[in-house]
Amino acid sequence: MDVHRGRLDRARSTLRPLVAEAVGGEKSWWAAQLLGVQGVVEFVAGDPREADRVLSQMRLLLEQIGMKDGLLDRTEPIHAELLVQLGQIDRAREVVVRLEDRGRAFPRPWIDVTLPRTRAIVTAADGDIPAAIEILNAFDLSGAQMLPLEVGFNWLAKARLLRRAKQRRAAAHALGEAVAIFERLGAVTWVERARDELGLLGPRRRAPDELTATELRVAELAATGITNREIARAAFMSEKTVEAHMARVYRKLGIRSRAQLGARMAGNREAARWKRRETPDSPASTCT
Repeated sequence: MDVHRGRLDRARSTLRPLVAEAVGGEKSWWAAQLLGVQGVVEFVAGDPREADRVLSQMRLLLEQIGMKDGLLDRTEPIHAELLVQLGQIDRAREVVVRLEDRGRAFPRPWIDVTLPRTRAIVTAADGDIPAAIEILNAFDLSGAQMLPLEVGFNWLAKARLLRRAKQRRAAAHALGEAVAIFERLGAVTWVERARDELGLLGPRRRAPDELTATELRVAELAATGITNREIARAAFMSEKTVEAHMARVYRKLGIRSRAQLGARMAGNREAARWKRRETPDSPASTCT
């Protein structure tokens, strides 16, 4: 919680005595869990080499006590990403395989959510950014409502890939989704990271009647006919926030009813389809 809220020093000061006491003692399983948390802290702090060292030590401890699956361990997605940062792609691929094996042996929602992101990051490192983006495009958000932070990480990873593919508008949309989730969770560290990414896209003026990424998401969900409560669950926000977004959507689009909204969204989708046919390599050809 501390590291995600930007309190890195407090996170480290809490962990260090616990790790020092546990590592080398008789409780190897407990030591491994603490090392896993420390690895996350070092990764977020921007030290991939130290994070790799700690997570590799954690993995060794689990192997020594004969545990192929640490059960509480959820560090593979982070480990694969930092190995890519270190240029150790072969090891990153091994981590992906291990995560896939864990998912087959004991399916869990967190693996379903994080595996596409992990595959996409490693696929991009192999040089196939379009394939990496497609992996994340195929990810179904409907089954991930209980893991909003991981969904936010997926949006952030997708935004970075879209930016590398020079799909600026789609990247901005993905970052908007990530920021909305991180802000709702109070994950200050990741709000700042996502906004830093947004800065890399360069300044952009928004027309007064143009919907923000979050407003567009709410409008698209509303156009399907679901209730505000259902929109709130799908978009990870409160019903009051949905109502506020809907009021802005109606004002910007100059409409007064959901029927009008549905017609407008349908028209936008049809226009986007024609645009993709005419300019298949344009940013609009990637759905987010």
